[in-house]
Amino acid sequence: MKGDLTYIPTAELAGLPREVRDFDPWLALDGGIDGLAAYRRILPESRRLLTPGGWLIVELGMGQATDVAAIGNQCGFTDVVTYEDLAGVYRVVAVRS
Repeated sequence: MKGDLTYIPTAELAGLPREVRDFDPWLALDGGIDGLAAYRRILPESRRLLTPGGWLIVELGMGQATDVAAIGNQCGFTDVVTYEDLAGVYRVVAVRS
């Protein structure tokens, strides 16, 4: 279940299961209004840290692949690739500098 709770929109935090809400740090869960705040910070910052041709790979919450891929494109990454998990849900975006 925890894998489904990566970067939760702020409005949904109170409705999380008790075992998550009471024990996981809010900072690790709260993704802002749409759940994408961390990606908006991580992707642009990683451009200056990656060597040319280097990859950044991020895990996603359910339904975030299209938006995170768009952020990668906006940041100027040359390759933006999404990957499905075994259930067919897009859970990973990989971007190359």
